[in-house]
Amino acid sequence: MEMVDRRENSDWDLDDSRGTCPACGRYTGPVRACPYCNARVRVEPWQQVVRGLSLLLATLGLLFLYLYARGLEVQPVTAASLRPTMNYARVRVEGVVTRRPYVRRESGDARYVSFLVDDGTGSVRVCAYRGEASQLEAMDCLPHKGAGVSAVGTLRIREDDARLVLDRARDVRVYSEDDTVRMPRDGGRYDGS
Repeated sequence: MEMVDRRENSDWDLDDSRGTCPACGRYTGPVRACPYCNARVRVEPWQQVVRGLSLLLATLGLLFLYLYARGLEVQPVTAASLRPTMNYARVRVEGVVTRRPYVRRESGDARYVSFLVDDGTGSVRVCAYRGEASQLEAMDCLPHKGAGVSAVGTLRIREDDARLVLDRARDVRVYSEDDTVRMPRDGGRYDGS
């Protein structure tokens, strides 16, 4: 039985010119121009198709991941469950305001707002800076002592100090004694994000 070398008549022959620069002969990989001498390198059509499909698939994957993450509700955490590994996490804190909010003003506008929220396991300081602080005041969402609060923001933990920094003023909901939510004056709807 005679062995037939099928590579002779196939497209899979080992061609040394693939992936090499025609001018300098160095290996270039799948790039369109040689990184050594800037000569134009021939790229196979199937490589261009694979490159385009890869880019399309990666973009679609990121889009679906973004849409999925937007639909997730931020989960509430307790003050006792906060750990240093949760630093910069986006969380929800729910509880009762234990002190009157502190408001620092500059030129008549609220530049910093801070209040303590106690959830029964400990306290977390909720802070808003600059634009969010003035929006909280403008939307009439500054809580009073004893009011129930639900706030979503970025957690900042340093040693024994846990702070929730508000990213958006609309993420604060103040509950009155009759368990009704005090919504922002602009008619904004709480969407859980």
